[in-house]
Amino acid sequence: MLANRASAIVAIAVAVALMPGAVGGAALPRSAGGDGQQFGQTIATDPAKPSPDDMERLTPRFQALLRETGALGTYPRPDGTVVVVVPASGSSRFTVQDAAALGIAVAIESRDIEVDDVARIESLVAKVEWSPAPDKAPPSVLFDAMMGKVVILSDAPASEFAPIMEQFPGKIALEPALVPVSRYADYEPHWGGAQMVEPGSPRGYDCTSGFSVLNVNAKPRMVTAAHCFALNDTVNSPGGHTFGTVTKRDNFPANDSELVGASWIATEGSIYVGNFTGTQRKVSGAGDAGVSTQYCFSGATSSEECGLYMSDSDYAFCWHSSQICTSHTQRFLGPVGSGACRHDSGAPFYRYGPDGRVQIRGIVVGGTDFGDDIARCKQEAKLVIVEKWSKIRDANDVTIMTMP
Repeated sequence: MLANRASAIVAIAVAVALMPGAVGGAALPRSAGGDGQQFGQTIATDPAKPSPDDMERLTPRFQALLRETGALGTYPRPDGTVVVVVPASGSSRFTVQDAAALGIAVAIESRDIEVDDVARIESLVAKVEWSPAPDKAPPSVLFDAMMGKVVILSDAPASEFAPIMEQFPGKIALEPALVPVSRYADYEPHWGGAQMVEPGSPRGYDCTSGFSVLNVNAKPRMVTAAHCFALNDTVNSPGGHTFGTVTKRDNFPANDSELVGASWIATEGSIYVGNFTGTQRKVSGAGDAGVSTQYCFSGATSSEECGLYMSDSDYAFCWHSSQICTSHTQRFLGPVGSGACRHDSGAPFYRYGPDGRVQIRGIVVGGTDFGDDIARCKQEAKLVIVEKWSKIRDANDVTIMTMP
């Protein structure tokens, strides 16, 4: 299969894997002292560490526990250990025994910031009187558990946030605002991670193919982001064959996924991974992302990027001055330079399974706004917004296409 496609294989998009644990909203009551937990010490709760599948299954309960006990958030170490970040003041009630009850081994680290600080900064940013241009996003906030800082994402001048930063010294970082992010000659059967273009587009390519599914009539279709193309639009592969037309695009922008194809167009359960040229990786299944596991994406602009972990499991992603918002997305952070760039939208988001195949976890729908400065984006971006698998499945009534 690879031999007859080699000349047509195109760039693969940046894969980013992120992790759960951002805290928002009003702080919950907490007791002082932290129950004598030892910061930075890993305490195993079971000699056999839970598998990635178990960790993904436990994620909703684990994140509820973090909120209830006043923890700040989490991030994963390379070995898969979950680090729970708590306030250095000892105001969190989270203990390693709480995680042990779920069968999760954790390490605890502290940061000099409170849950109340995160909520207060978010509230103050929302009140900043600055109007973005029509094609720019309003200021938004995320908590980076690894840094222990609140990150304000905005194109507004830094002076707009100076009073807030003075009120919370050393607890805030400024980064460019959010933007929706959009390989070259992909031939049938089509794979995910390839460039997609609307005929006549001046940009050369617009977005990235995600992964193959079977629709309600058991017909093959390709998933991509719904903000890329309108219903009935023709979608081609630059230098390759057409993907077909957009056949399903329901309830956008609340749902940011759509189906592309036609009855005579073949797709298969594979995606491009690796560098700009790309190589085949078969798909073994699909599910939603969770804690302790690091994730990847493979986009038209960024190629494959990995090392991402979940920062928020239920995130409202707004752009174009809040006139377009996608609800219930997931937010991921990764190493600097691993984030999504323009035209990575629709890219497959996944993790590697023990057999070397990939397990789909969703598609990329957003990242940080570096405009058309792709070089800077590849050097500085570390954020990926993901439309999760279960939402794509339910919104489009599809099943994942796999390959043995």
